[in-house]
Amino acid sequence: MRIQPSRKKRQRRQNRARLFGTERSRSARRLICETLESRQLLAGGFGTEPIYDVNVTSDIVYRDDAEVGYGTPEGVTTIDLELDIYEPSGPGLPNELPAVLLIHGGGFTGGSKGQQNFVDLANDFASRGYVAASINYRLDGDNVPPAPANPPYSDLDPRYDAIVAAVEDTYHAIEWFKDSASTLGIDAERIVLGGHSAGGFLSTIAGMLDTPDVPPFGLDIDITDLDVAAVLDGAGGTGGLAGSIIDSADPPTFILHSSDDATVLYSEAVAIADALTAANVPFEFPVITD
Repeated sequence: MRIQPSRKKRQRRQNRARLFGTERSRSARRLICETLESRQLLAGGFGTEPIYDVNVTSDIVYRDDAEVGYGTPEGVTTIDLELDIYEPSGPGLPNELPAVLLIHGGGFTGGSKGQQNFVDLANDFASRGYVAASINYRLDGDNVPPAPANPPYSDLDPRYDAIVAAVEDTYHAIEWFKDSASTLGIDAERIVLGGHSAGGFLSTIAGMLDTPDVPPFGLDIDITDLDVAAVLDGAGGTGGLAGSIIDSADPPTFILHSSDDATVLYSEAVAIADALTAANVPFEFPVITD
């Protein structure tokens, strides 16, 4: 049985709905891409056109205590995890900007914040008035700490330890972004979490988990104040967990997934859409046609 979301989280969801224009449109939507209109996350047309210059600051440490090296001759040590910040520059910017935290793919075995597709994506968001952050996180080859035994996934995927570590790193990145809100000039209540493949998985998992979900998943972190305003799931899926982690307090979600994806099956996206529908969470799931 799912534990009902707290009053505090329900209130935050209502606030997000007002900010993102979803309060009156709570039903699930499947859209044909040819008729998909430009969506505005903020009123007044802001954020829809690439009109700003972009300033990039690279290799900012968002976590300095990420453990690696378990089971190696060198033993356990800690590493810095870094992100790149892409900031819009130019006239007409609001005092508080929306933000997006981007997470690269790579099957939890490779990839980085410097992947060209994510550099391009971060620049595009920033050119439209968002402060974008693109992060690195621990991978399977880093020999991360073993996750607790027997949570979901632990006996289904040999990369489970790395997956749990990456989810933990994602939450640390969200925390850093929120803590840096005044410095970066962003609204901490309007942070979007998005990624592709493994990054899409991390975005959906980190965006949907509630505090009661954390121990069963194998995490040891307080996520009470680490909710996000929206999730962008690019072919990530949840590994079959959608029905158990998605509830009515979760954020509006955009799902993008190719029906012929041979790595993360399209059925994963359908399962997320079905769970969001059942929970009455607003989402968009474009049907991409030729």
